[in-house]
Amino acid sequence: MLSPNVLLLASHTRRLFVFGYEADDVEAVDQHSKRFPIYSAVKLPLEKERDFVEVVYDLDVVFDGASYPNSKKRHQRIKYPFTWAANHGLEICDCYTDSLLKVYEEWVRYKRADPKVYQIMFPDARYRRCINDAHNNPLDLDYKIYTIYYQNALVGGRVIQIDSQRAYDLAFFTLFWKIPSQVVEYANAMVMNKLRAIGVKFFNCGAASSSKLEVFKTHYPHSKVMSMAYPVQVIEKTENTKQKQKQKLF
Repeated sequence: MLSPNVLLLASHTRRLFVFGYEADDVEAVDQHSKRFPIYSAVKLPLEKERDFVEVVYDLDVVFDGASYPNSKKRHQRIKYPFTWAANHGLEICDCYTDSLLKVYEEWVRYKRADPKVYQIMFPDARYRRCINDAHNNPLDLDYKIYTIYYQNALVGGRVIQIDSQRAYDLAFFTLFWKIPSQVVEYANAMVMNKLRAIGVKFFNCGAASSSKLEVFKTHYPHSKVMSMAYPVQVIEKTENTKQKQKQKLF
């Protein structure tokens, strides 16, 4: 029996989340580690540990001019995006439309065809689930679905869950190859401003899972939440196990 600090998430790709553990949990965690990956807020006695970094914004700090080293940076980050949006037809709508799934499917096809995308980590099923859960809201949670329009065309969406003064980024996708490069960055600033306007103070915008994504997410004043990730632990095969496997083949 696992303690309440250990959460086993049942899904098509099972994962274990550890927020703390007691002595009685160690054996169970060790056994689970041989079956699926583990994400932990505390260090575990497992191999192949790597840092898992989540970027967090304090939105009051993000939109405080004093947070930036000079007027140029201040203008680039918290003024010009809104001026550019007004002049070029970039809008963020707090609403759902059935067309959002079509945009999502087009984004998936593009990413699936891109050889640079690490396909095993591509979150297409999770993103679809987030869109559906936010729209249908079976658990009665506080979701926001923001749709992104550029020159009256739907070009992306963002799904966010809100828990009091903290928001969590669940899905963010755009037809980025069809639109000016700054649209995604400026839409990001506009969404953060909308969250702040409804009383959100902290915005957890997800993992910096690649160097390119980390650069995008750290443009603004931020902090980082560090946790540990452990892949499925490889079980060393004994000579006896190898013999049994050979016998199964014949």
